[in-house]
Amino acid sequence: MLPETTPDTDIAAAAIIATGLALDNKEEAGHGSCANCQQPVIGAYCHHCGQSTHIHRSLLHMAEELLHGLFHFETKAWRTLPALVVSPGQLTRDYINGKRTRFVSPLALYLFLLFLMFFVFSLTGTTLDGFQTKEETKVLSQKQKESLKKEIAELRAQEKQAQPGSEEARELQLEIEELGKELTASTASQAQSSTTKLTEPTTKEQSAATGLKELATELEKSAEKNTPTWLTTRLKHAAENPELVIYKMKSGASKFALLLPPLALPFLWLMFVFRRQFVMFDHAVFALYSLCFMACLMIVCSLLNTLDLGWLAIMLIIFVPPVHMYAQLKATYQLTRFESIWRTLFLIVIALISIALYMLSLLAASM
Repeated sequence: MLPETTPDTDIAAAAIIATGLALDNKEEAGHGSCANCQQPVIGAYCHHCGQSTHIHRSLLHMAEELLHGLFHFETKAWRTLPALVVSPGQLTRDYINGKRTRFVSPLALYLFLLFLMFFVFSLTGTTLDGFQTKEETKVLSQKQKESLKKEIAELRAQEKQAQPGSEEARELQLEIEELGKELTASTASQAQSSTTKLTEPTTKEQSAATGLKELATELEKSAEKNTPTWLTTRLKHAAENPELVIYKMKSGASKFALLLPPLALPFLWLMFVFRRQFVMFDHAVFALYSLCFMACLMIVCSLLNTLDLGWLAIMLIIFVPPVHMYAQLKATYQLTRFESIWRTLFLIVIALISIALYMLSLLAASM
């Protein structure tokens, strides 16, 4: 006959069994403290920082971590990039509504695609001034170097005439230092690459240089007598050295591309000024994802141009952006068809204005 049990003995027995099981599990899965945050851990991962408790020190595991990181990024990228092409508005709407873990953030994606775009441009020989330009030299021509030396000599002569310690003298000194760095860098690049051949400017570069020279000359002639010295100097420099200005514009194009999102934000806000439910963050996400798609389009067009399909690249640049803008606007801001159409036309104007401001900023920094 079994002995009678009471509720107290049942509870005590259950507590003993549970304690024994917990101790057994701790002996099996416990790993002491986390190597990263020093928190006590039970299991394969730290509950505080998420680091794995199994620490490996082998080259094979290093390669495994690299592949895991790549595939983890690809998992997000394979969700983001197709959605960016097929349903950009839904992607933008989902990210704004809080679905952040599934997709690559718009800013990170824009920076990555910006780097990739200019990297592809450097490999394919494509430049921003057209899709027919092939391989170009990365060092200044001898003519441009002579222009640099002449410019430095003129600035030094002006510096001697300026009053020491004045604002004009400081500006001239900074200009001399900047031109000196460019001359030194170009000379070093030419010395390191003995096989690099200096090429003459292409037809498009010659026409651009001629137009830039004429523009700078007209501006210099029409400038008033009270024009600041630094502006007169820059205009004169652009008129005398148009090839050098174009070279500076090409070298600084990737840096100034970061200005495109903030340039577009005020216009997007103006387009939805009477819709208070949309905040500036929404417009920033929209602008960044839109620019991400345009960067992808430019990469594809650059590759098509390399395959002698420049006509197809031009067709894509003309017809694809308006369709993509329409689809993204309609789904992101929940617009009707008519509202989407007129805002798409307005957005095209915004894009052209942003590109014009981008080019003007690039030109001003290169003069």
